[in-house]
Amino acid sequence: MDAISPAEGTFAQALATRPQSALMTGQFRIKLYYPSGTFKGYLNRNGDNWAIISQDPLTLEFYEWNGVTYYKIPGEARYLSVSNNGYGGFYSWSGASSFRLTDDKELVSNYNEKRASFRNGEPWVFYWDEYNIFKVEFEKV
Repeated sequence: MDAISPAEGTFAQALATRPQSALMTGQFRIKLYYPSGTFKGYLNRNGDNWAIISQDPLTLEFYEWNGVTYYKIPGEARYLSVSNNGYGGFYSWSGASSFRLTDDKELVSNYNEKRASFRNGEPWVFYWDEYNIFKVEFEKV
């Protein structure tokens, strides 16, 4: 599978459209990079549905509702979201958050306006700007 950079090709062009309706049936994985551009891992989840950094990718799909795009686990009623403390997680619909990808390849939560980030030595994915900010790529499945 080839990584698809948000700055390249038709996949990226579709990501830039509002709403992202061209991709609603597409499945993808989120690759996480250090700010330097070195690959760190994939977005995944642990047994408690918290978002973690992993070498094993989690497949997601786009889900649009009322003009807003969410990231959903296929075949499950779980959506990428953010806790009140800035932890990434996969929640039911009532706790779902939406996200957007910036031109700088940063994933921003529309819930708390913070970017996907990490703290050294920890597996968790946060949405908190005071930590190390990830660069991301969407990898088409």
